[in-house]
Amino acid sequence: MPLQLKTMLVIDDDTSIFRSIRCLFAGKLNVLHAPTVQTALHLLEREEIDICLVDYILPDGDGLEVLKTIHDLYPYIPAVFLSGYLNREVENKAPSFEYGAYRVLSKPFDPNEFVKKVMNDVEKGGKAWAYYILKKYKEKHPGMSDNQKHKVKREKRLDEILLRIKNEPGKWTSGMLAPMYEVEPRQIQYDIQTLKARGHRIQTSGRRYILDEEKNNAKC
Repeated sequence: MPLQLKTMLVIDDDTSIFRSIRCLFAGKLNVLHAPTVQTALHLLEREEIDICLVDYILPDGDGLEVLKTIHDLYPYIPAVFLSGYLNREVENKAPSFEYGAYRVLSKPFDPNEFVKKVMNDVEKGGKAWAYYILKKYKEKHPGMSDNQKHKVKREKRLDEILLRIKNEPGKWTSGMLAPMYEVEPRQIQYDIQTLKARGHRIQTSGRRYILDEEKNNAKC
C-alpha cells in the first residue's frame, strides 16, 4: 500500500514559484496552490494541511494577516513565512506569538537547504509547534484549549454575521461587528472572506456589507 503524502499549502500568487516548489517536493509532499487569501481560506477549511508556506505580498491581503488567521484558527499547522521583500519590522513580527510563523525564509532560496528545512518542519516541527501553540493557547484561553471548540465558536460567529447582513443589509461594517465578538476588525474581514469562499455573495457598499441574495439563489 503506497504511503500517503502529507500536504503543503503554498500561499503565493507567483505561479512560477509554486511550480518550482512543487517540483522540489515531488514524491515528498502533496503540494496545493492558493494564489489569493480567499483561496487559502477555502483550502484550509476543506483539506488536511500539514504545513503552509505564506508569501508576504498577496493580491487580496497581507501575508502577516494570513499568518495570524492560521495561528488563530489552525494553531496545529506550522506556517513558514516566505518572501523576498522582508524588512526588519516584518522579520520581527512574523515569528512572534501574535502572528505565529514557525520559520522565516527569504527568496531566492537554496533548493537543497529549503527542502531540508521544510521537510524537517513537517516531520518534527509540526508536533513541537502544535505543543507550543496549544500550551500558549491554554494560557490565553482557560477552558478553551480544545481546537474543535475554537472552530465551533467561529462557526457560530460566521452564522451570526451572515444572518445580521441578511436581515439588515447595508448596516454593518467590520468595525461595528468586531466589538460584538471581541475580535479585531481584520478578523471580521477574514470571516467575510471565508463566507465568500463558501459561496455567499457578500458585497460592500461604502464599507457596509450587503448580501446579493438574487445571485446567491441563482447559484443554487
